[in-house]
Amino acid sequence: EYDGVMATLFFLEDIRYEMTEKDIEVDPAKINQLTDEIETMLHDHQPIPEGFVLYVDDVIKNLLEGQDFEFYGIIDIFCDVAEALGVYLYEEEDLTLGKDI
Repeated sequence: EYDGVMATLFFLEDIRYEMTEKDIEVDPAKINQLTDEIETMLHDHQPIPEGFVLYVDDVIKNLLEGQDFEFYGIIDIFCDVAEALGVYLYEEEDLTLGKDI
């Protein structure tokens, strides 16, 4: 039930690491507040609000507004490795409409 929330927490830590590595100055209180909210949600088993992901995206967007920041996170790296090995996260099924030719 909380796997998406945990993934979001890992994503935030990945962004925090990238910002540190690229010397990007942001208000640490904002990202700390978001992290605290997510950790509290997990710890107290609070219901996951509708639009949770959109909320997190909005906070991150506002946090990085005006910054020259390209993010290539650990998830992207693992997806690239998987694709190189022939393992695809998203595979589309071929559909035929009408008669099969």
